[in-house]
Amino acid sequence: MSRIRTCSVCGVPSVYSRGHVWNDNGTIVQRRNANNRLCLYEAEGLRKLIANIEELVGMPVDRIIVEGKRKASLQYLRDAFPDFKLKMARMLRSRVYGSLSDMGAVFGFGRYELLDFRRKEHVKVFGRNIYCLPLLCGDLIATFNLVEEKQAKLDIADKDGGYEITVRAGGEYDEETSRRLQKSVIVPRPGDYELEGCPGCGVPQALKEYKWDQGEGVMTDTVTGRHMAFLGPEEIEIILRELEVELGEDIPRTIVEAQRQYVIEALGQSEFEKSPGYLRRQLAMRGLGNLVDLDLANERLDVVVENASPSLLVAGIMQGIYELITGNTSSYDLDRDGDGTLRMTVTRAS
Repeated sequence: MSRIRTCSVCGVPSVYSRGHVWNDNGTIVQRRNANNRLCLYEAEGLRKLIANIEELVGMPVDRIIVEGKRKASLQYLRDAFPDFKLKMARMLRSRVYGSLSDMGAVFGFGRYELLDFRRKEHVKVFGRNIYCLPLLCGDLIATFNLVEEKQAKLDIADKDGGYEITVRAGGEYDEETSRRLQKSVIVPRPGDYELEGCPGCGVPQALKEYKWDQGEGVMTDTVTGRHMAFLGPEEIEIILRELEVELGEDIPRTIVEAQRQYVIEALGQSEFEKSPGYLRRQLAMRGLGNLVDLDLANERLDVVVENASPSLLVAGIMQGIYELITGNTSSYDLDRDGDGTLRMTVTRAS
């Protein structure tokens, strides 16, 4: 495990400041590719979201999620490994798997150890503190696809408080699903909301409240005690769109409901009742969008979030916040513009 460099002022790993920019429009992007957005999100929230969706639709959805993450991660890795780097990666397989493990640990994905691998045949790892099992499995399969140039299938076994995950050569290429799982690039709307930055490295000051345990692969928000992860919101958008294609047009409302349930069950009223400014700062710091309008009056909440992504999860957050603050059950209307703007009205359920 390589030692990570951190900012001497705020303690945030330098990979965040060197590789990413917090824009004034509620987005976080990669420095080398501004089309690649990222966001900070609760690991528990991802796991609970999936569990709630499965309960609401009455069936497992892991297959869709794994394939969606595999496709999104494979595209990311292809961009990161041009031909000359890819040739080296295939010559130094164990280093590639190890370096991706180290990077995943810094981003809060958990810690996984390479147990065994055989060229073109299999890779076996042991993972603990995994932020979201189907999402990590998608990452592992994508890495195998790239390095070994093989389609793959997956075996997972519980072991010692974690998971033994084996990716094997085999399986069939799902051309139809892969064709549907395409990233949709939306040019973000400009903004004017500046987060206070660390004087040492420039990342948002709020990140100094986060702590990193690379050995365990955990990033913790010390204010809430929650395990956080740094991932691509557009990857989640791809997966949610695929759920809709496979399970029907009612799925967007199911996703909002699953997110609302998580907010009500896991978060606290005190986190959101401080002020609209607090909520705007949290959304921007996490890269979830730019809250440009919020009006709560007469038991009605009107919200506009520009550059909202994942938009349905942001919608579920807003409905959950309304219910936490008012104590009401609710209904909502929402509109997602083609430019990434979420407009939503939440009212007391009749």
